[in-house]
Amino acid sequence: MSSKITKTASEFSQKTKKGVESWVNHLFQDSCQKNWKGQIVRGPGVWCGMWVALIALGTVMNIILSWRLTDEVSRTQIVIQNIIDIIISMVVIYFIIRMCQICRGWSALFVVFVFNIVFAALRMKFFSSYSLAMQNHVMKQVNGN
Repeated sequence: MSSKITKTASEFSQKTKKGVESWVNHLFQDSCQKNWKGQIVRGPGVWCGMWVALIALGTVMNIILSWRLTDEVSRTQIVIQNIIDIIISMVVIYFIIRMCQICRGWSALFVVFVFNIVFAALRMKFFSSYSLAMQNHVMKQVNGN
C-alpha cells in the first residue's frame, strides 16, 4: 500500500516538474515577429520604455516620500527600505528589458505583478512598522491633514 502511494507521489512530482519546466521554457521563448523585409523586430519598444521610466519614477518618489517619515520610523529603517527598493527596482527593470527584447512584455507584466504582491506581503510581515507608517502618511496626505 505505501509503495503504491510513494509511486503515485513520485509520478505526480515528475509530471509537476515537467509542467513547470515547460511553462518556464515557454515564458522565456522568443516571440518576436518578422517585418515585411523578413527581419525580426525586437524590443524594447515605446511601451516597455515607458514602463521602465514609470518604475524608476515610482522608486524615486517612494524614496522621497519615505524620508518624510522620520518622526515615525528610524532613519536606519528608512535607509534599509530604500536600499531594498532600489535593488528590487533594478532587478525588475533588468527583467522587463530582457523580456521586452524577446517580445514578452505582457508575460513580464504578469510575473512582475505576482512578484510585487509577494514582496508587498513579505514587507508587511517583516517590516510592519515601516509599512504602517507609510500607509498612515499617505492617508494623512489624502485626507489633507
